[in-house]
Amino acid sequence: MGQYGSRPSESGLPGAGLAATDGVQKGCGEKILRGSTLPRKSGAALAGMVLFSLAACQQAAPQAPQAGIQTVTPATFRMPEGSGCAGEVDRFRAVIDNDLQMGHVAAGVHVRAKKDIDGAASACASGRDAQAVAMIEAARGRYGYR
Repeated sequence: MGQYGSRPSESGLPGAGLAATDGVQKGCGEKILRGSTLPRKSGAALAGMVLFSLAACQQAAPQAPQAGIQTVTPATFRMPEGSGCAGEVDRFRAVIDNDLQMGHVAAGVHVRAKKDIDGAASACASGRDAQAVAMIEAARGRYGYR
């Protein structure tokens, strides 16, 4: 019995149980089968499959941005400076607002992020710096700003 066995395939697929002596070994493990009983495809069906597979590779044309939405951060944008929790809150607020203006974040996500930022700002104003910074870090992770 050869490498692939000489018994018919248990799967019932035509040609799946061919013995190793039924083919000629080519490079990289590829075989050319002689006398195979595999069904032949008609030329039209084969051409249709090729065209279908090529059509699946085509990408849709990029859509134009919505009116009033910038796609690039304006040159006038400046990241807020500052240290401690106040600086962290101001920077994340600026980034999320800028992303809303550019259309990179949905309005609903922006509303939720602003609530998280406002909570962190409240903690910061109450002197709970570590908690405020942790809240900003958690919000960044939640909204994909790591």
